[in-house]
Amino acid sequence: NFKSNGRVSVLVGNPVNHYANQFKGTYVSHTECDNNDKEFAIKELNEFRDVLGQGYGPAMKENMNSIQVNHCIKFTMKIQEVYDQTPGPGAGKLISN
Repeated sequence: NFKSNGRVSVLVGNPVNHYANQFKGTYVSHTECDNNDKEFAIKELNEFRDVLGQGYGPAMKENMNSIQVNHCIKFTMKIQEVYDQTPGPGAGKLISN
């Protein structure tokens, strides 16, 4: 619930090379997605399924089919901290604030 405490955390990662960053900050606003946003989210989800299927096998891709884009919102946040979440010795390190 964005509005309950105003804190937001988003993890962005690449399933191929495992590079990942976590963005922490505060909620600013949100709106419902329009049809273009929802189509974009579905396209990205399908590409994500394909990548996981290539890397982890067809069973993984099949398991991902249970995830659907039913309700879509987009939100704005003020980023206050960025952390490295790539597996390895730097995981959890503050990159920027």
